[in-house]
Amino acid sequence: MLIVNFILITALAGWWFSSTEISAGFSGLAATGVVRRRYWGLGIIIFIIIGGCLFGNLLNGIIVGDTPLTTPGSSTTIAISAFIATLVTYKLSRFSSVCYGILGALLGWGMYVNDSIDCIAVLKLVLSWLIAPLLTAVIAFSIYKVYRFFIRKSSIHILILARYLRGGLIIAAILFALAIGMNNSILFIILNETISPGFDFFINNLDVKDQYILLFFSFLLIALITWKSTFLKINTLSEREFDINIESVLVMLIAGVLVLMFFSIPAICLIGLTETPLSIAGIVLGGFAGINIVKKEKGIAYNEEGRFLLSVIITPLVSFGIAYFIFNIVDT
Repeated sequence: MLIVNFILITALAGWWFSSTEISAGFSGLAATGVVRRRYWGLGIIIFIIIGGCLFGNLLNGIIVGDTPLTTPGSSTTIAISAFIATLVTYKLSRFSSVCYGILGALLGWGMYVNDSIDCIAVLKLVLSWLIAPLLTAVIAFSIYKVYRFFIRKSSIHILILARYLRGGLIIAAILFALAIGMNNSILFIILNETISPGFDFFINNLDVKDQYILLFFSFLLIALITWKSTFLKINTLSEREFDINIESVLVMLIAGVLVLMFFSIPAICLIGLTETPLSIAGIVLGGFAGINIVKKEKGIAYNEEGRFLLSVIITPLVSFGIAYFIFNIVDT
């Protein structure tokens, strides 16, 4: 039964994570054609897992606090709530994030267990979600502005520049995948913390090794289930939506790495925000928006970005309601 719970949790949470977050995050890289897709697809999985294994536990105490999940049933309920909430709000924004759905459902669990909620902490959480894409836009705007100034003043040969850009793009893509693992893998660690990968699948408290075994199999299962839909969406975004310019993609990836790392360290609390997993799609939208302002191009429609920011509030709210309702119904 625990194996069924593990598959269900991973499939429900991983479907939207891969088809929305990963496809948005790496569609620009695919469009540049710098790396063959059969190579970078495997590389993405490897470096996300490495990032999760090295740094995935940084956000654990911040997210679950004193209300950790206790049974595989509670984890499955969280995954179901997040899946339904993301499906509902997909009509509002095709970049609606399952990450915020999971976090909203976890808040519903905390409300069910404690019969109360820390409104200040929730406000900081939502504020962090809204500020993250805006901060990415500011960083991408600044980097791209400096880059263009440097190119205009420099006499570097175009072939040498192209070589540097291709090398930088590969390095930035690796760092971006590591940062995704650092920032987002905690969601899958939390959802699977009630499941042990031991031979008999007894329920017990996981040690570090167990968490990473489950994380590895989670991402492997996500890749097997969603690879076709993810690559189809990557092709759609790379051909019709996102900028395929190597410079733009490189700047977006650098800005994304900085923001994902920034929201994964305790120092962010000094400015009134909080450490939290972030939507990769939101990071990408923000990054390209900042670059398009410099280039004076429209790119992704601004109303698309506005709808995404609205979904940042509505998705966790819907997920919170669904999870809290299910937990109370089951309890009754």
